[in-house]
Amino acid sequence: SCKLGFHKDINTGQCISCNQLYCDNCNRNVNECIECSSGYGFLIENDINLHTCSKCSVDHCFDCKMNSKACKQCENGYGFIWKNGVNTHMCELCPDNCKNCSFDSTICFECQPGYGFLKENSKSTGKCVPCDDINCEKCQTDKTECTRCKDNFFFDIRKQSSTYGQCLPHEGNVDCVVDGCQ
Repeated sequence: SCKLGFHKDINTGQCISCNQLYCDNCNRNVNECIECSSGYGFLIENDINLHTCSKCSVDHCFDCKMNSKACKQCENGYGFIWKNGVNTHMCELCPDNCKNCSFDSTICFECQPGYGFLKENSKSTGKCVPCDDINCEKCQTDKTECTRCKDNFFFDIRKQSSTYGQCLPHEGNVDCVVDGCQ
């Protein structure tokens, strides 16, 4: 096989350079690109693929290989902008404290550490708010339910305790269930 930017000639078996800039793969016609380099996409004019690669024109786009003007996947921390129910294939920053909103820039589906989803009527709003317990590192699905405590803290698993389910500093005399807790 040939390295990126080259095509194997079926008659000679030699690797021939594609005649396109930013082209990772071309077919027998070295002037016709079939795969663009990262950060580049096909130039489309009047709905016709010209098989030439152009720099992606969408800000914060991770993948626009099929069309340099239409993003297929936004960078981490960005999501698609929707207008009247239609994906614009443009990218916008995720909401505050959101780690991932790739499908829709207004709806988070993964919060930053220390944040969890705000729920209304038992349904996630897609908004990230601080975990209720300040010693909680991860409460992804619900801000009230900690799933991992910060370092040097542990879950109180004593059912009769007034601090049951909270993250407490390890004092050596309380049972704990977090990996690494002695």
